[in-house]
Amino acid sequence: GFPAANVSGVRERWHFRQSVDLLQQISPRVKRVGLVTDDSETSVFLLAGIREEMTKGGPMTTKVVELAKVSTFQQWQHAVTRLQGRADALAVGLFHSLRDERTGQVVAPEKVHAWTEATNRLPTIGFGEYARKHELLCGILSSGREQGALAAAMARNILEQGKKAGELPVRLNQKGVVYLNLKTAKRFGIIVP
Repeated sequence: GFPAANVSGVRERWHFRQSVDLLQQISPRVKRVGLVTDDSETSVFLLAGIREEMTKGGPMTTKVVELAKVSTFQQWQHAVTRLQGRADALAVGLFHSLRDERTGQVVAPEKVHAWTEATNRLPTIGFGEYARKHELLCGILSSGREQGALAAAMARNILEQGKKAGELPVRLNQKGVVYLNLKTAKRFGIIVP
């Protein structure tokens, strides 16, 4: 139902291109990257942002071999396994809404992560706080602080200047937090300059 006269806000975007560039700086052998994410509403919007960025931003320094959006844990397993032979790096999106095909139940993120960690042999990129929690290799992470500051500035504008929320354009996060896990780099045999 957007846009609406009484709604505005801050839309999150993943720093996909910048995260891939960071990985290439620390591991120049990476030439192909594949991304796998769940099919949550959040992932749908974030993937659209990645596709838009790839179109408008010109060629990337690596080839994007796949942007996989999956709904089940079994599809996740298949995509991660498939990317082992197609890509030099695995970009890990969201995996918090994956369902088990047999039971229909949501699979615990810890189980998805444990399976991915045990199976994956590629350097990993992440885009949010989950990258830290699950010890992915690197990424330019979305900043909750930046998004909160943008939203607070918009609220202040509404309160102090009497503007309606719908008069304010939807904002997009611009900055990111550089994340690099040295323990994970060591596990992948990557020497960070």
